[in-house]
Amino acid sequence: MTTTSRLLPLATTLCVLMAGLALAGVTARIELALVACLAVVVAVAVTTGVREVTAAVDAMPVIPDVKTPQAVIRAWFHRTFGALEDSNFRAFYLGNIMQFGSMQMQQVVRGYLVFHITGSFVALGTMALANAIPSLIGSPIGGVVADRATKRRSSRWGRRTTSSMRRYWWCWLPAGSVCT
Repeated sequence: MTTTSRLLPLATTLCVLMAGLALAGVTARIELALVACLAVVVAVAVTTGVREVTAAVDAMPVIPDVKTPQAVIRAWFHRTFGALEDSNFRAFYLGNIMQFGSMQMQQVVRGYLVFHITGSFVALGTMALANAIPSLIGSPIGGVVADRATKRRSSRWGRRTTSSMRRYWWCWLPAGSVCT
């Protein structure tokens, strides 16, 4: 586990703590101390990240000397997009892009709908916070599970969780709980 991935939950916790203290009306001195702690965490993460990226670049294979610009472009294109030659990876990659795009559209539509119905910026912020809470809580837990469990076990657990949630929604929606 890299140092950067260890610092991310700490930075997230500090941000949530600062937001909670700001809502509670805590003095500016304590807020300033937390901001300083967050700045130190971010600086260490950036420094570590730069070090890791530099090590990764140094480990890249050297391109042999080529004479023509077309050969340079062809070598760059193959090195950059070579994985897309595999049809399975191409389907996986495009599926992820479409899923991410639909997720972003859903975020925008949710925000528009909440603001259109309520006309309140507070309701819009509350909706955004409600969307962020599962990620803030689940990300550190998912990181621990990914580090300690085998890939097969965590994949099986994820499929079961998704399947049970799907079953729950398919049983709940026809009952009229949400649609009425």
